[in-house]
Amino acid sequence: PRPTPGHPRASSSEVTIHPMNAESLQHRKGGMPHSILICDDEPHVTQLMGLVLRDAGFTVRTASHGRMAFEMAAQDPPDLVVTDFQMPLMNGLELATKLREHEATAEVPVIMLTSRSHRLDDEEMAATRIVKLLPKPFSPREVTQEVVRVLETASPSTEAA
Repeated sequence: PRPTPGHPRASSSEVTIHPMNAESLQHRKGGMPHSILICDDEPHVTQLMGLVLRDAGFTVRTASHGRMAFEMAAQDPPDLVVTDFQMPLMNGLELATKLREHEATAEVPVIMLTSRSHRLDDEEMAATRIVKLLPKPFSPREVTQEVVRVLETASPSTEAA
């Protein structure tokens, strides 16, 4: 039987994400595609998600741990971070907290992937800008739909002129 998308044995060619229309992929300023930072210590996750999100028209950068992701985001803030919860050096919750505390990244929303049944209350999610928890194993389609939903609901009027 053919593996389902998101299954560890599924090849990237088996995952089909329909590109969004070009207008909805445009950054609120400058006409550039939205920038997504993916952080996971499992290379197959960053590779698969990077491929899927690039195919959907996003600019993607990847990091293998939270400390690296924070440094990358602080230098060039992304429009959205997709991060694993459990990682070495700095876990996803620590990364989200640090992003929220840094002026340049304080408003960057975070989608967190977790292999645990980890739950955060509404206060913790609001305090860290974690907008969604998605369980592993995940569907690349589901993650992409959440990325699109978060970016489409972000208000352009909240950006600094």
